[in-house]
Amino acid sequence: MTKYELFLMFKILKIILAKKGEKLSEETRQKISQSKKGQVAWNKGRTGIYSEETKKKMSVSQFKKGMTPHNKGKKATEDEKKKMSKAMNRPEVKKKLSESFVLGFFNSATNQITSAPLLSILMIYEIFLKPIRAK
Repeated sequence: MTKYELFLMFKILKIILAKKGEKLSEETRQKISQSKKGQVAWNKGRTGIYSEETKKKMSVSQFKKGMTPHNKGKKATEDEKKKMSKAMNRPEVKKKLSESFVLGFFNSATNQITSAPLLSILMIYEIFLKPIRAK
Protein backbone atom coordinates (compact mmCIF):
# COMPACT_ATOMS: atom_id res chain seq x y z
CA MET A 1 0.00 0.00 0.00
CA THR A 2 1.43 3.36 -1.01
CA LYS A 3 1.74 6.39 1.20
CA TYR A 4 -0.97 8.15 -0.80
CA GLU A 5 -3.42 5.25 -0.40
CA LEU A 6 -2.79 5.25 3.36
CA PHE A 7 -3.45 8.99 3.40
CA LEU A 8 -6.76 8.51 1.54
CA MET A 9 -7.82 5.71 3.90
CA PHE A 10 -7.06 7.91 6.88
CA LYS A 11 -9.14 10.74 5.37
CA ILE A 12 -12.07 8.40 4.73
CA LEU A 13 -11.88 6.93 8.25
CA LYS A 14 -11.76 10.42 9.70
CA ILE A 15 -14.97 11.31 7.85
CA ILE A 16 -16.68 8.05 8.86
CA LEU A 17 -15.76 8.41 12.52
CA ALA A 18 -16.66 12.11 12.68
CA LYS A 19 -19.47 13.14 15.02
CA LYS A 20 -21.85 13.75 12.17
CA GLY A 21 -25.15 15.26 13.26
CA GLU A 22 -24.09 15.67 16.88
CA LYS A 23 -25.10 18.97 18.47
CA LEU A 24 -22.34 21.39 19.51
CA SER A 25 -22.06 22.32 23.16
CA GLU A 26 -22.73 25.91 24.21
CA GLU A 27 -19.02 26.34 25.03
CA THR A 28 -17.96 25.20 21.54
CA ARG A 29 -20.52 27.48 19.92
CA GLN A 30 -19.15 30.42 21.90
CA LYS A 31 -15.57 29.59 20.83
CA ILE A 32 -16.60 29.47 17.15
CA SER A 33 -18.51 32.73 17.56
CA GLN A 34 -15.49 34.46 19.15
CA SER A 35 -13.16 33.22 16.40
CA LYS A 36 -15.42 34.73 13.74
CA LYS A 37 -15.74 38.13 15.41
CA GLY A 38 -14.13 40.89 13.38
CA GLN A 39 -14.04 38.93 10.12
CA VAL A 40 -15.44 40.75 7.11
CA ALA A 41 -18.41 39.05 5.43
CA TRP A 42 -17.61 37.46 2.07
CA ASN A 43 -20.09 39.71 0.24
CA LYS A 44 -19.41 42.98 2.09
CA GLY A 45 -19.05 45.83 -0.38
CA ARG A 46 -19.59 43.65 -3.44
CA THR A 47 -22.08 45.33 -5.73
CA GLY A 48 -22.71 45.06 -9.43
CA ILE A 49 -21.03 41.68 -9.83
CA TYR A 50 -23.67 40.56 -12.34
CA SER A 51 -24.54 42.42 -15.54
CA GLU A 52 -28.18 43.25 -16.30
CA GLU A 53 -28.18 40.62 -19.05
CA THR A 54 -26.92 37.93 -16.64
CA LYS A 55 -29.52 38.94 -14.03
CA LYS A 56 -32.26 38.64 -16.65
CA LYS A 57 -31.05 35.18 -17.69
CA MET A 58 -30.91 34.00 -14.07
CA SER A 59 -34.41 35.34 -13.43
CA VAL A 60 -35.87 33.55 -16.46
CA SER A 61 -34.04 30.35 -15.54
CA GLN A 62 -35.36 30.45 -11.97
CA PHE A 63 -38.89 31.11 -13.20
CA LYS A 64 -38.82 28.14 -15.59
CA LYS A 65 -37.36 25.78 -12.99
CA GLY A 66 -39.65 22.82 -12.43
CA MET A 67 -42.04 23.69 -15.24
CA THR A 68 -40.67 21.28 -17.83
CA PRO A 69 -41.64 17.67 -17.08
CA HIS A 70 -38.80 15.19 -16.63
CA ASN A 71 -40.12 13.01 -19.44
CA LYS A 72 -40.81 15.75 -22.01
CA GLY A 73 -40.03 14.57 -25.51
CA LYS A 74 -39.69 10.91 -24.53
CA LYS A 75 -41.93 8.37 -26.20
CA ALA A 76 -43.48 5.65 -24.06
CA THR A 77 -42.97 2.13 -25.37
CA GLU A 78 -45.93 -0.16 -26.04
CA ASP A 79 -45.11 -2.12 -22.89
CA GLU A 80 -45.09 1.08 -20.80
CA LYS A 81 -48.39 2.19 -22.34
CA LYS A 82 -50.00 -1.15 -21.42
CA LYS A 83 -48.68 -0.90 -17.86
CA MET A 84 -50.03 2.66 -17.47
CA SER A 85 -53.40 1.65 -18.89
CA LYS A 86 -53.60 -1.34 -16.56
CA ALA A 87 -52.63 0.80 -13.55
CA MET A 88 -55.20 3.50 -14.34
CA ASN A 89 -58.02 0.96 -14.69
CA ARG A 90 -57.71 -0.38 -11.14
CA PRO A 91 -60.85 0.41 -9.08
CA GLU A 92 -58.98 2.05 -6.18
CA VAL A 93 -57.15 4.39 -8.59
CA LYS A 94 -60.40 5.35 -10.33
CA LYS A 95 -62.03 6.08 -6.97
CA LYS A 96 -59.06 8.18 -5.83
CA LEU A 97 -59.08 10.20 -9.07
CA SER A 98 -62.82 10.85 -8.90
CA GLU A 99 -62.55 11.95 -5.25
CA SER A 100 -59.65 14.27 -6.02
CA PHE A 101 -61.64 15.79 -8.90
CA VAL A 102 -64.59 16.57 -6.64
CA LEU A 103 -62.36 17.78 -3.79
CA GLY A 104 -60.69 20.19 -6.21
CA PHE A 105 -63.96 22.15 -6.36
CA PHE A 106 -65.08 21.63 -2.77
CA ASN A 107 -64.79 24.55 -0.34
CA SER A 108 -64.31 22.99 3.09
CA ALA A 109 -64.94 26.31 4.88
CA THR A 110 -68.51 26.60 3.57
CA ASN A 111 -69.10 22.87 2.88
CA GLN A 112 -70.24 23.71 -0.65
CA ILE A 113 -69.09 22.91 -4.16
CA THR A 114 -67.70 26.11 -5.63
CA SER A 115 -67.48 25.42 -9.37
CA ALA A 116 -70.42 26.20 -11.65
CA PRO A 117 -69.43 23.67 -14.36
CA LEU A 118 -69.12 20.92 -11.77
CA LEU A 119 -72.50 21.82 -10.27
CA SER A 120 -74.12 21.56 -13.70
CA ILE A 121 -72.46 18.18 -14.28
CA LEU A 122 -73.70 16.91 -10.91
CA MET A 123 -77.22 18.17 -11.65
CA ILE A 124 -77.25 16.40 -15.02
CA TYR A 125 -76.06 13.22 -13.32
CA GLU A 126 -78.73 13.44 -10.59
CA ILE A 127 -81.56 14.20 -13.02
CA PHE A 128 -80.75 12.00 -16.02
CA LEU A 129 -78.05 9.42 -15.42
CA LYS A 130 -78.77 8.23 -11.89
CA PRO A 131 -82.33 7.02 -12.67
CA ILE A 132 -81.08 5.22 -15.79
CA ARG A 133 -78.30 3.45 -13.87
CA ALA A 134 -80.71 2.46 -11.10
CA LYS A 135 -82.83 0.42 -13.54
